[in-house]
Amino acid sequence: MSRRLKREMLRKAREGEVSGGHKPFGWEEDRKTRRPREADFVAAQTQAGIKGDSVATVARRFKEAGFVGRNGRPYDRTAVRRIMLNPRNAGIRVYQGETLKDSEGAYVRGDWEALVELEAWEALRTKWGTHQGVGQAREYRVNSLLAGILRCGVCGTRMGAANSGSKYPKYRCADGAGGCGNVSIARPKTDEVIRQLVTEYLERAAANYSLEEPSDDGWDQEPELVEAESELAEIKAMYQAGQIKPTTYALLLDDLDRKIEKLRGEKSLHLQTKITVKPSLDALKDGWGQLSLERQRSTVRSVLVSVLVNKTSKRGSGIDLSRLVPVFRE
Repeated sequence: MSRRLKREMLRKAREGEVSGGHKPFGWEEDRKTRRPREADFVAAQTQAGIKGDSVATVARRFKEAGFVGRNGRPYDRTAVRRIMLNPRNAGIRVYQGETLKDSEGAYVRGDWEALVELEAWEALRTKWGTHQGVGQAREYRVNSLLAGILRCGVCGTRMGAANSGSKYPKYRCADGAGGCGNVSIARPKTDEVIRQLVTEYLERAAANYSLEEPSDDGWDQEPELVEAESELAEIKAMYQAGQIKPTTYALLLDDLDRKIEKLRGEKSLHLQTKITVKPSLDALKDGWGQLSLERQRSTVRSVLVSVLVNKTSKRGSGIDLSRLVPVFRE
């Protein structure tokens, strides 16, 4: 009985049929029909994540939107990551915790309405640093616009955010972090000046390139992906011909599957976030205030390598912003 049940479950999985269980986020109780508000939210946050928003930022939006789990409490970051990276979102069938693939190496697709395109799901998974068997990238909390972008003009150490809870937050070179501890600057005014500098730079760049077509040199790892896929097909053919032992085949298959999955994810991320070498104002079309802090930092980094902060020679409480020396990208 147990073996028959397992065979039947595997058959359903391979044919993409819906399985039982709790209602997944984004669908109605039938597990097939999109629940519009949840589904649209997942699609929008997938694009936000691809563009640079962190799990923490997306989790905050889940909370602000009023979404809660079965226990009635807001979703934490772990739950949000699980929801957003659920293969089901892209219509991929999962069996016993693993995504299913057919004999050609393509994902088995389920008979429900997908919430996002396959390429978008792959891109988000790559952006957030998660691959089967590889683990996940460590996530750092971003709490200021220019921490790590500003550098001390005396010793060159990256400056961090300080006095965050006080009335006068600063960026400073911390001696406890290997710096000289002799340079600091007011945070809000510095942020304002750098935002304005970046905006003006992008406006000038947009005017200079307004008549030119954007260029795209393609994805430079395409040959590596093609080679890996060809190698996988060759190994499968050799195994079916009895030329490779099962244990050897399993090891080679596992390594190549991981490599191909990783490369496909990086290709999807490239296609989803194609950025030309020419600067663009697209990121700021709705204003700085509409961007998450991560995307604001990304916009600044697209223009500036760093900003040197020289030691002030003035006394008093005034802010001498001539101390700032921006280093532009070529």
